Parts: sequence; C-alpha cells; structure tokens
Amino acid sequence: MIMHGIPERLVKNATPDQLLIMAKVVERDIETTSISQANHIGELFGGGDK
Repeated sequence: MIMHGIPERLVKNATPDQLLIMAKVVERDIETTSISQANHIGELFGGGDK
C-alpha cells in the first residue's frame, strides 16, 4: 500500500477495517492504471477512434 502513495504511518497504525478500505483504494488505482495503459497500447497499434 505504501508504494501506491498511502503514508507508512497510516498503514502501520491502521485497524483491520481501515486496511481493507486502503486495499480497495489501491485495487481501484491498479485497475484504473491498467485500463489506461491498455488503451494507450491499443492506440499505438492503430486502435481507437479516428
């Protein structure tokens, strides 16, 4: 979680419920980034709207 921008002190002192929420935020961040990267790769290979 720390490598995704959540401060270390928040992770170390978090309750299990807070860690679950942080994990969901990180998961959403990874999903959004993956979709963005896939779209850009598709554009490089001639996909997308013209």
